[in-house]
Amino acid sequence: MEKSNNEPIQKVEVNICHINILADFLEVLKKDDYKALRENGYEFEYQNGFLQEWIDDLQNNFCKPLMKYDRDTQIILE
Repeated sequence: MEKSNNEPIQKVEVNICHINILADFLEVLKKDDYKALRENGYEFEYQNGFLQEWIDDLQNNFCKPLMKYDRDTQIILE
């Protein structure tokens, strides 16, 4: 498989155990009011509500569907 600009399509293997760990990390960040992120340069994003939006998006649109699928997955990057 190749992209239209002749760059090869890349594939990423995503193990379900990694998704579960990511989901847990995201939940810890939320429960701690994003403290680790705020202390590392994301205060503006926190103040403007972006962090909550991004974390919720990762949880709802990435982690949850993959956890429901409950299998190691290959993601194709185009």
